[in-house]
Amino acid sequence: MPGLKAFAHSPVREIFETDYPSISHSDIVSKLISLLQNSGSYEALIINNYPPKLVTVRDVLKVTHPERTSVSKISFRPPSITPSTPVYDASSKLVHNRIRILPVVENESVVGVVRQTKILEKMADCDDLKIFLSEDLMVENLVTVSPDSSIGVVRSIMLRNGISHAPLVDQEGKLKGLITAKDLVWYFVKPRESMKIGEKVGKKIKLLEMGIKGLADSNPLQVTRRTSVLDVVHEMINRKKSYSLVVEKHKPVGIITPRDIISLLLEFRPRIQIPVYIVGFKDQDEGLIQSAKRKIERVARRGLKMHPDLQEIAVHGKVSSVTGERKRFTVKARAYAPSSVMAVTAEGWSLLTVFDEICEKLDRRLRQT
Repeated sequence: MPGLKAFAHSPVREIFETDYPSISHSDIVSKLISLLQNSGSYEALIINNYPPKLVTVRDVLKVTHPERTSVSKISFRPPSITPSTPVYDASSKLVHNRIRILPVVENESVVGVVRQTKILEKMADCDDLKIFLSEDLMVENLVTVSPDSSIGVVRSIMLRNGISHAPLVDQEGKLKGLITAKDLVWYFVKPRESMKIGEKVGKKIKLLEMGIKGLADSNPLQVTRRTSVLDVVHEMINRKKSYSLVVEKHKPVGIITPRDIISLLLEFRPRIQIPVYIVGFKDQDEGLIQSAKRKIERVARRGLKMHPDLQEIAVHGKVSSVTGERKRFTVKARAYAPSSVMAVTAEGWSLLTVFDEICEKLDRRLRQT
């Protein structure tokens, strides 16, 4: 059974697929919606030109007249890969471009695609995935909506925040369901061929004012902070979900998507180590300082997913007060990128505990920014 590292370095020729949804650039969006709905896909390739282009559900969500809009108006050119591209490189392109499918090109011809879901299925066979927990990968600070929200409101929220999943919560913040961009596309952007009997063609349907209760998933996939990521992957595959909500006391505290999980494969890319400098601890245990440095280096590597331009991390510490033989420490960490400096601070009587808090705060800050 292969591990994550072996899989990350394997070529995509071992996982790419030749069966995928495709459409012409001259087709209208309503036809695209039917194609995506029938195939259960989130994206489709436009392959009657080279280089190939891509169109996604998120792009369709912006359209207000699907029967009059050409697919070419919302398509874009994605990065492409070759059959020999390593899986970690394909994963990097999927993650950083926020897409779920990549064209595989050989001799200026599309020979297949690599899907995010296929990578996820292969990761389900990697036992070392179980060392990671949901809380290690989940995205916090969720954008939530009310169960009474209208389709138009939720659509605006998704477009404004660049998200495809929104948990439904009541006034107490308790989970009531989840709605996706795909759910909205099937109902808000309504192609003519899907109109029910009695609906007049051309009649303006007031879908914007409709509520989302009937569209949302009332039984969303839920896990805890301590659920292993391997179990999360198996659940997502078995239930055919594009997400997993992390729930605590009936309230959603985070979300995990396939993009977050395949991001783990980026750890195996050849790259320069981000410098980490720790100063101000001259009289402290050297083993403890080196252990703290390794922890911060791991935080830095994870931070590269959100900040590929991260340059260095500097940690400064001092003894802020002394009571008898006890010392109180103040530690500040700064992560430097060309356009910003992200700083966090922690204090305490145990230096080990302070370093753990610094790592947690810095990790959270890098993820949230």
